Amino acid sequence: MHSIITFLPDGMQILGVAAIGLAVIFRFMGIRAATRGLFVAAAILLVSPFIQSFFWSLPLWLMILVAGVVAVVVVRRVALLLLGKDAANEMMGSLAANAVKGVARLSYRMVTFPFRRR
Repeated sequence: MHSIITFLPDGMQILGVAAIGLAVIFRFMGIRAATRGLFVAAAILLVSPFIQSFFWSLPLWLMILVAGVVAVVVVRRVALLLLGKDAANEMMGSLAANAVKGVARLSYRMVTFPFRRR
């Protein structure tokens, strides 16, 4: 449940807290898991303004790099949630191999471009 709360916007966090409360009442979730989910929700609400101001102070190129890393982490977490650990590891390994292969091809084309025949 705490993984789903991290994807909610700040205004909808209260619905996540209410869902955790209902899950505890109907015994779908234990007290420890509920406490962890509530702690995650509270931490996100408290830390988000600081993270937001930090990201807006970064230069554009670094913000693009951080956004790429965050996108990879989100894709991995969604894959873990939907596919499971082994399939997510396989998927991320395949994506990383394709990224390395793409960088190698791009660098090869950049080096050989001036020497191409027309």
